[in-house]
This record gives sequence, structure tokens and C-alpha cells, in this order.
Amino acid sequence: MACRAVLSALTSVEEHVLACVSRGQTLLNGNGIAGTPATPNRGSDLTKKWGIWIKNGEDIKVGDEVRKRYHLQFSKDAENPTIKKLANKDPSKKWSYADIVINPKVPVDGEVALKQFFTDLRNNIVD
Repeated sequence: MACRAVLSALTSVEEHVLACVSRGQTLLNGNGIAGTPATPNRGSDLTKKWGIWIKNGEDIKVGDEVRKRYHLQFSKDAENPTIKKLANKDPSKKWSYADIVINPKVPVDGEVALKQFFTDLRNNIVD
């Protein structure tokens, strides 16, 4: 379902995260309580402008790793009519997900890990 509006909005969020080290570190460290906004803050002007937000999900154990799952959700207040229509159809739908390994900490370049995170969000978009 990866329509142009969603991909464009996701690119804007990615640029927003990569522009500030602390935003990226918040995601990489797995900070945040499941169900709360990870970035941008829900209800913020940026959420309205882009029409999407990334929500903190649950911690998942996979083998010896603990991963933080994040979900992509759409905003009912989106300026983009396509995203707004999809959000109003199912406001709590998780449109995509991506995981970040939070334990054990794997020494990787933060920017590389974040770019992979956003690639995973793009690749996991559902209808």
C-alpha cells in the first residue's frame, strides 16, 4: 500500500530524526513506554504536517536478543487527505513496524542503524 504520500511523509520523519543525534539515540536506546509516541510527538504540528507518527511498541525477545518494536501510525489530523482518510478508517491501525536491538547493545554506526530502521518501516507497510 506504500502510496506516495506515506513514503514522502516517512522520508520527512527520517530526515527529522537524522538531523538531531538525541532523536536518533532515543530510538536506538529503546527509550519510551509502549503505546506512547516515539517521534514526532502525537498531536504536534509535525504530526499534522506529515500525517504520521512512530509509536513505541513492546520489547520482544528473539533468541538472546531483546528488540524494541516500533509501529507506524497515521494521524486523523493529517494535512494530507489520503493519509487522513486512511487514519479515519482505522485510527489505531499499525501500518508498519520495525525493530531495533536494544540488548545486547551491538556496536553499530547509529546513522546506519537508523537508515536500516526506516528501510524496514518502508518494507513492512501493510494494506
